Formats: sequence, C-alpha cells, structure tokens
Amino acid sequence: MTKIILIKGSTNSHKTGSAREFASTHLTGFTYIGHSPTIPVGVPSGIPPTGDFVAVGTCIKSGVVHQVGIASAGDTGSLIDRNLTYFSSLPNLDIIVICSKSSGSSVDRVLHHIYNPAGLFHGSLLHVTSTFRFAARSRRIAIDQTRVANDVLQLI
Repeated sequence: MTKIILIKGSTNSHKTGSAREFASTHLTGFTYIGHSPTIPVGVPSGIPPTGDFVAVGTCIKSGVVHQVGIASAGDTGSLIDRNLTYFSSLPNLDIIVICSKSSGSSVDRVLHHIYNPAGLFHGSLLHVTSTFRFAARSRRIAIDQTRVANDVLQLI
C-alpha cells in the first residue's frame, strides 16, 4: 500500500521549497519528470532551483529502499488529481510526497483519493506535515524548509 505524505501550508508558505529540499537531500537515482507529468522531461538531472516540479527517485532509510514520487504543484484540486493520476500509473511507488494548500479544493482532493472507495489511493496511509509562512527573504524560510524535509524523512 502506498503511503502519502502531505506537505500543507498557506499560499506562499514555501511548500515547493520544502519538497525541493527533501528531494535534493534525501533522494538518489531520481528522474526529474518536469514541471508537471503532462509536460515530461524524463531525464535524470537535478531538481530545478525554482518552480514546481514532479520527480521520482529512491530514498534509503534504515537500510530499506523506498521508491518515492514527489509533486510540488498542488494549489488546486485539478493539480492534485493530475499528479495523483500520474503516480497511480507507476507500479512500484512506495511513497508519494505531495504539496497542498491547508484548506480548500486541493486538500479536499487528497482526502478524496484516500478515503473515498472510488479514490485512486483508497485506504492508503496519510501523514501530514505543515509549513510556516515567513516574510520574503527571511532566514527562517531555509530553516523551516529543512525542518519539513526532515519531517518527511521521519514519516517514511
């Protein structure tokens, strides 16, 4: 069963930066899919320094290898649906890390896909971590992104 880790936060609370920090720090052998699964790049490369991304890679924790999919774009329900549909097509994915706003259609769609019997990941385990919102260019942003990346690792 796939485990879903939700990084939630308000608009401009650096959810994508937190996902990027996790991917860059804890994933190996990953493929950067692109800005979205519908505009694939599909080449092994680094996660871009800016903008939303979708990537698939390997995370090793306590000697156990996990296949991880990450999607940073998730401010709307349609983005959540698109990313989860893409991840559902990958047969060996153990973990999905997805970003969403704290409330509204995006988080509602995540919950739908887990708790609704017709959902793509019905019955999957859901774990949640949250970002905090700081003023632009605050030193606390990087600290919070590292905290969230470490939370994600602990939730795996």
